[in-house]
Amino acid sequence: LSGGILVDFAGMKPKARLRLIEPLTTALKSDPLPSRLLGFSNLGFAEISRPRIRPPLHEILNP
Repeated sequence: LSGGILVDFAGMKPKARLRLIEPLTTALKSDPLPSRLLGFSNLGFAEISRPRIRPPLHEILNP
């Protein structure tokens, strides 16, 4: 996965989501690419940015 990534923590209360910031940030540090947790959207999605190193799928399928 690369680019903008949204993770839905359905049913999780806002305070519980905030407790995920540190573990998610720590987990992303082990990623070989420089991924970043940008925070949570108003709808509660975790927003992650991960650089793209390969062409997008639509370019691969339709050269």
